[in-house]
Amino acid sequence: MIRFAAAALALMMLAPAALAQNAPPAAPVAGDAAKLFPAGPGHDTTLRICSTCHSPGIAAQQRLSPDGWKSIVEQMAGFGAPGTDAELAEITAYLAKSFPEPAK
Repeated sequence: MIRFAAAALALMMLAPAALAQNAPPAAPVAGDAAKLFPAGPGHDTTLRICSTCHSPGIAAQQRLSPDGWKSIVEQMAGFGAPGTDAELAEITAYLAKSFPEPAK
């Protein structure tokens, strides 16, 4: 729970600053940052949408439950992250599969 709260706080602190600056969509993520994200459904959508406000590497450092990822994605959408409901669901599924909560 503490890790989830820390992850949420870190993302909440970064996203509003970028949105307040009306940051243009970032260029496609290349190099080492893109290598952190395994191939699969949702890969390109996640990198495209999440990188409009912050480094997608922030997400790659987190390990959350599916509900934890859903909450984070909903918060980011509330901050103005672009994306349709279908894209946000795709991102949530991708993050939950690619960066799952560690087994206890």
